[in-house]
Amino acid sequence: MKKKEGLTHSLLKYLRCIYLISLKRKVVRIKEIAERNGVSTSAATQAVKELAKKGYVLHEHYGFVELTEKGEKLAKELFKMSQYYIDFFVEYMDVPREIAEEDVCKMIHYFNPKTLEKFRAFIEKVKKGNVLSEVG
Repeated sequence: MKKKEGLTHSLLKYLRCIYLISLKRKVVRIKEIAERNGVSTSAATQAVKELAKKGYVLHEHYGFVELTEKGEKLAKELFKMSQYYIDFFVEYMDVPREIAEEDVCKMIHYFNPKTLEKFRAFIEKVKKGNVLSEVG
């Protein structure tokens, strides 16, 4: 994920979290965002305010959090990207799903986008069976 969106890795993590909660519930509360991220409600509120300022979410004081169209589009992209890597770790490397989800979350938020692009290309080669023929 490129930082061209103007969001820090931390804010991207919050955005993805809001999206995941919204898939399961009609309303997203600050308290649940805080719990899922292991932070205080004030820290989650601050992040949501920043996302709202940048147009990714709507949030009324003491109200629910809702993704804007722009926020939902980016969150879906983040989710899709993370699922791609999770599936690779689970299917090809036999990593338990729970561990893969945790590791991929860290990976997509902290790896350089160029590294992620190279890793994605490597995964495609593995899936096609072309890895060993190009090594050495």
